[in-house]
Amino acid sequence: MMRKEIATKKILIIINKLSRAGAEKQLLLILRNLKDKYQFQIISLYGKGEFELPFTELGIPVFHWHLNGSLIKPANIYQIFMLLKHTLKYRPNIIHSWLFHSNMISTVLKSASRSCGFIASVRGSNFWHKKIHMIISNIIYRTCDCIITNSPGLKAEIQANYASEDKIELIYNGVEGLTKEQRENGIDLFESEKAEGKIIIGCVGRFVKEKRYCDVIEIAMKLTEQYSNILFVLVGGRGEYESYKKEIENSPLKNHVILAGEVDNPLAYIKSFDIYLMTSSHEGMPNSLMEAMSMGKAVVATAVGAIPDLVTTGINGILVPVADPAKTSNALGKLIENRALAREFGKNNIEKMQEFSIEKMVSRYEEIYDRVITDYP
Repeated sequence: MMRKEIATKKILIIINKLSRAGAEKQLLLILRNLKDKYQFQIISLYGKGEFELPFTELGIPVFHWHLNGSLIKPANIYQIFMLLKHTLKYRPNIIHSWLFHSNMISTVLKSASRSCGFIASVRGSNFWHKKIHMIISNIIYRTCDCIITNSPGLKAEIQANYASEDKIELIYNGVEGLTKEQRENGIDLFESEKAEGKIIIGCVGRFVKEKRYCDVIEIAMKLTEQYSNILFVLVGGRGEYESYKKEIENSPLKNHVILAGEVDNPLAYIKSFDIYLMTSSHEGMPNSLMEAMSMGKAVVATAVGAIPDLVTTGINGILVPVADPAKTSNALGKLIENRALAREFGKNNIEKMQEFSIEKMVSRYEEIYDRVITDYP
């Protein structure tokens, strides 16, 4: 009887856009597992994203708003007003927003309606925030009923500056592990290169400043001079992608670096990597890193965000400082020269990822949804 009653409860998901990124992938996993228990509806604030189809295939309605530029522009104020009307008509039990702009607009919706719970998901450090953003964040965290983050460091940051510990929930990302057969069988995208003795070093991520592809290029320049048997594969697009593409095409790296661009199935590339490299200056709990670990890849990554909770130097990878191509190159060199060590790290990563199951993650979201719904029946 209880399950039937809860199945009528409505959760309005508000997100910037359904892009092919980490937060959206985690959201898909949550909704895929809880869609029969709650009625979900999604608001995409900045139009249609390229990752929308998997959500609509679940039967979850997606509504598009078309915000553009400053939120105080008359056109955007009108859009927000219409979103408020939509929310009042839908009458959700919970508004669950993801990322800063969505959290900001959801604060307005919560303040206006007052008849629903408000959960704010925060997925990365606020390193880019100016003073005005800090003021807005303070308002968001005071207004919401619960803050969900995926990083112990970010939880500590929010607790130190904005909210009490009892308002913040730490939920690690869930990752779908592969069976031994799935890891070892199937197509290897770089089978011919590996047959020639190449070692594939791969990265996955948008070409934005905080991913520090500038370091990847410097590392590639250094290591390809030192080792003739390595190939860098960079998967992702947007941001500065075209600029990096031109730089590589006009340099000696054109024979040593493959730019795959944005792809429908980045997991196929990750599966084909020998070593996974992450040079980010800021991260929460990066999906792509966890996916690489679940596939048994050795990793070299910067010690930021929740990455030190995933990687222990000498056990399942090597942590390096941010913006230090020399130390990162040395770390990669160890794994290039010692393939047995790389395989050992990969094996340990498969075991490590057993701690981060989708089931655990979904169960925690379900607990929080039920708790907040109790206050807003």
